[in-house]
Amino acid sequence: MIGTRFPGFEVVPQGAKAGLIIVHGIAEHGARYRHAAAALAQRNIASFVYDQRGHGENPGTRAHISDFAEFAADLRQIGENVQQRFPELPLFVWGHSMGSVVVLVGAQNLQWARGLITTGCALDAMPKLDGLAGALLRIASLLAPRLRINLGIDGSALTQVLEEQRRHMSDPLVPRSASLRLLYGFAHACRTCRTNAPRITLPLLAVHGERTRCARSADRGRSSTASVPAINGS
Repeated sequence: MIGTRFPGFEVVPQGAKAGLIIVHGIAEHGARYRHAAAALAQRNIASFVYDQRGHGENPGTRAHISDFAEFAADLRQIGENVQQRFPELPLFVWGHSMGSVVVLVGAQNLQWARGLITTGCALDAMPKLDGLAGALLRIASLLAPRLRINLGIDGSALTQVLEEQRRHMSDPLVPRSASLRLLYGFAHACRTCRTNAPRITLPLLAVHGERTRCARSADRGRSSTASVPAINGS
């Protein structure tokens, strides 16, 4: 994106009435949202899309990060950059799956944002890190942070559109595994989000498919009983 170290793109229609910063999920990248940006532009909404660390055309080890909080810090910087360049544009942020967790982790530090949108929020898609198992996973992530874990990506779980399934499964920028450190950080961030949720004061629109194969977050106060599958397209 312009003025940052992050690869990406932006679509700013003439007379844009609002701006949307888009945060992609794990095992994907910003370019997968070009169709969304085009559709939003038709409604006079500008889109600002970037590749998160270890994803897409952003350099570094694929699907790896030493500290998950860096994702949220990057989002804050992206928003500040866009605000400086478009000071009159009301800004919102949309995070999908793992991107939604990034948005929620950083929610209290996004002074430029007017509101938050999450889709496919992955709060219940990761282990809870409770007890001995959680402690062992933390130690393992410190001792072997770059150990690769297969994500079990299945295009048919992402969309019913066959062409989109083929495009996703053949995309060279979509990694099929992630580092243990990233996955541990992801799980820990989910726990942090549950704890800090009452502190979020920005307007929040949460959208989630009822039949998604990814485990659902708590629904109107009831804990989800769905199993925890692979993080398909999160």
